[in-house]
Amino acid sequence: MGCRTDERGAKGHAAAAATFARKNVTKPPLESPWKSKTGSLSAQGNLELSLTINAHIPLKFWRKNFWFAGARDESLHALTGGEFSRDIVAGKTHPVLALNMLEHGVGCSVCPCSSKKPQSAACYRFIRQGCKLSHTGHVMDRNSYLVDGLAFSIPSSLAYELHFKGEVPQLCVAAVEKD
Repeated sequence: MGCRTDERGAKGHAAAAATFARKNVTKPPLESPWKSKTGSLSAQGNLELSLTINAHIPLKFWRKNFWFAGARDESLHALTGGEFSRDIVAGKTHPVLALNMLEHGVGCSVCPCSSKKPQSAACYRFIRQGCKLSHTGHVMDRNSYLVDGLAFSIPSSLAYELHFKGEVPQLCVAAVEKD
């Protein structure tokens, strides 16, 4: 037995070939996954891509209420004129909170944070235990007391060493005034 070569068979094959060609012509060609694409996302254009737990964020991208961990006691002691931490422990670190950005983008004012409640302060602020930080979902495992009186402008060299933990929602910051 051979292939069918009558007129009906030839028309059937031609119709099938035309249908196949139409389907394949209308589909765009597949792109190689290795080909570089224009307009790719970057941290420069979309900061949210970089706001992950423990990220090292350049100072120019900081914002008010960003909370960072990892400021060494030695550095904090020098930047606060010896006021914080009074007892320097090698290798010990404290978090810092970004208070506000300085004019013309030259830096950021920060304050150190402590797990110890200030006993002699007439008023103080703290970040509440259990607070869930924005961007990372990090949950505060204890109250973190803001040492506002020792705010300083953070050098960019130290800023990049710190580990981003999240952005503190304003509702998580409590203030206490003693009578």
